[in-house]
Amino acid sequence: MGSTPSVAAPTSRADLTNEELTGRLLDLYGAGWAAVTLVPDRKSKDIR
Repeated sequence: MGSTPSVAAPTSRADLTNEELTGRLLDLYGAGWAAVTLVPDRKSKDIR
């Protein structure tokens, strides 16, 4: 049988804004910002 791939926790944490993370994901998938639908903030759901 083959080996099972594993995913390890990163050794460092990089804080990204939602916009930065979205931009990176769009780049990975070759999509543009036209693929993003902006929605209003849900402040009542923000637990920070």
